[in-house]
Formats: sequence, C-alpha cells, structure tokens
Amino acid sequence: MGSYPITPATEILQELSKQKSLDAKVLQAEDEIAGIVSSIGASFAGAFAVTSTSGPGLSLKSEAIGLAVMTELPIVIVDVQRAGPSTGLPTKSEQSDLMQALYGRNGEAPAVVIAACSSSNCFYYAFEAAKIALEHMTPVILLTDGYLANGSEVFKIPKNGKYAIH
Repeated sequence: MGSYPITPATEILQELSKQKSLDAKVLQAEDEIAGIVSSIGASFAGAFAVTSTSGPGLSLKSEAIGLAVMTELPIVIVDVQRAGPSTGLPTKSEQSDLMQALYGRNGEAPAVVIAACSSSNCFYYAFEAAKIALEHMTPVILLTDGYLANGSEVFKIPKNGKYAIH
C-alpha cells in the first residue's frame, strides 16, 4: 500500500502498517500522487497494490489511475468519501465522489467502481475489488464513506476457504 494520510481514510494506512506478519508493506508517501504511483510501481513489480484516499485525493490520483488503466495494472483505490469538497463537513456523511470515480479520467480510461453499504460490506467488497482487479488486470475504485469508516458492525470473518474465488 502506497498512500498519503487523508481523513477519513488514514485508518486504513495505519491498520495495514500493523500487518507485517501478513507480509504487508506500507509506504506513507509525501502526497497523494506519490501514494498511487508507488502502488502502481508495486503492481508492475508483481505485488498486490492498494492506495487509499478521500475526495480531494481522488482528484489528484486521476491521471495515475488512467496510467494504470492504460498499462493494465491491477490496483485497488479505496475512496473513503467525505461530506463534500475540501475538508467536508464534520457532522454528516455524503457520497460526493461518485461522478469523479466514474468519469474523472482523461480519454477512454474506464475503471470498475463498486460501493459498500455497510461496515461488513466494506470487508467483502474489499475482497471483491481485489478479485476483479487481479482477474481483469484493471484498477478498481472501492467507494466507502466517513460514516462506514468510523462505524462498526458485528460479523463473523469467514475462513479462507469460504471465499468465492471463482
């Protein structure tokens, strides 16, 4: 994971940095562009690559997402949406990055976009995003929001063999 700390997506970066036992490698980049291009480089080298961001960061990452489309490199971009542009509002949640996620690239650079609807759904859709990215050699944008990022839900994490990988 190459990423730049941006609220409310910073917790993903922090949590993955604790997963050294799972061979997770995390780079806290100097800005959003460096975050995604380091992930693209990791993907080019054969690693499973992820970057995380929020609204303003998704805008900055758009050119690099187009590069990943063009070079057919699998990468998952997790966008934890804020309540609006810039820093957003501290008291509400909003799905304000949908158009940016769908169309925010130059030329014909389509990307798969999926959106989680609950805290447990974030777990399953992260797996699904990785699966789609690797099977189709393309970037996948996973939309969540601040409400889901700061929320919780009781659910049982399935055993490895229970994932639908076909």
